[in-house]
Amino acid sequence: ADSHVRDTNEEVVFPRVYLGKYFEELEPGLRIRHFLTRTVTESDNVFFTCLTLNPAPIHLDHELSKGNTTELSGGGLNDVGKPLFNSMFTLALLVGMSVPEATHGTTVANLGFSEVLFPKPVY
Repeated sequence: ADSHVRDTNEEVVFPRVYLGKYFEELEPGLRIRHFLTRTVTESDNVFFTCLTLNPAPIHLDHELSKGNTTELSGGGLNDVGKPLFNSMFTLALLVGMSVPEATHGTTVANLGFSEVLFPKPVY
């Protein structure tokens, strides 16, 4: 019999792989490079904003957003002219992207956030 052929009655069980870190493994200053990345689109922003019943024009209105600017690193302002991305989408996306390397298989849930800062706008 061929060694690569398995009996069809045999159950194949693959071991679970947990990629996250336990609390004891988290040290101040730890930096994690996440393998998941994503380009966000205007459709993402509109869909999330409408899905969460957030009618704020700053997230949806292009005419209102024509004056939106962001500070450049060397000084001065960059005229963005686009609606501001919904910050709750930004937070949810970042939390989701962090799961494989940070909490996958090691925690049951995010128990809370004591402080969340949005230092720069996302357009």
